[in-house]
Amino acid sequence: MVGVLVTVAVGVGVAVLVGVGLNYFFGFWQADPVIGLVIAVFLVVLLVKRFKWIGWITLPWALLMSYTRIYLGVHFPGDILAGIVMGCLIGYFFGRSA
Repeated sequence: MVGVLVTVAVGVGVAVLVGVGLNYFFGFWQADPVIGLVIAVFLVVLLVKRFKWIGWITLPWALLMSYTRIYLGVHFPGDILAGIVMGCLIGYFFGRSA
């Protein structure tokens, strides 16, 4: 259990560190989708065997959060797409290492 908590802390910490300072500027890959998808993909990879429905809740939530950034005109679509890719990669990496 301690290993899982450490992995979650490290995964979220990496996402936050990588995204520092990008939320208020038009920079390349945004932290909003990264943080949401790191958490969502990590939970799916870690818990999908026990809770088969978890992907149906966490992934749409994270993608909807990412889409709202484009809809509100806060970020460019390419930045959000790059953030989605990075969030999935980081979440998958930390989920498999747990």
